[in-house]
Amino acid sequence: MKLTPPTDEKLASATGLAVGSRSTIRRGHLSLVERLRLHQEGTSRTAVLWTVCPALAHERHVHTALQDYAICAPLLLDAGDADDDSDAWLLLGDVDQVPFDELTAAQAAQALVDLAAAHRGFSGRPELIAIPRCDPSSNP
Repeated sequence: MKLTPPTDEKLASATGLAVGSRSTIRRGHLSLVERLRLHQEGTSRTAVLWTVCPALAHERHVHTALQDYAICAPLLLDAGDADDDSDAWLLLGDVDQVPFDELTAAQAAQALVDLAAAHRGFSGRPELIAIPRCDPSSNP
C-alpha cells in the first residue's frame, strides 16, 4: 500500500501556514509520520503530520476527543478527510521541546498513568461510540 500524504498546498490551505520543510519521522505500512516546519509572517513552528490509510481514518475522531491530554495527542491543529488527493491525515502540534528520551523514569510512569486515565475517561463519550472500526489487515 502506498500512502499519499496531503500536498504542501493542501496543508497551507487548511492551516493558513506555508510549509517550509518536511521530513519523515517514521514510515509504516498503514501510516506515515512527518515533521513539518510551518511559516507565517516571520514566525515559524514545527508540527507533526500523521497520514493514515482509510482503515485508520477514525483516529482523527479519537485525537479530537483526546486533544486536551497532551500525553495522548498533542494539540490537534487540523484533520483532513480522505479524498482523491490524499489519505486521511492529522496535523498535530509538535512537542519536540521536550524530547521523549529526556523524560525521567518517574515522568514516564506518570505519563502512562495519565494516559490510562484519559482513555478510561473518554471511552464512553458519545462522539467515540459510533466511530467505525476497521481491521487494517482486511484492507490491502
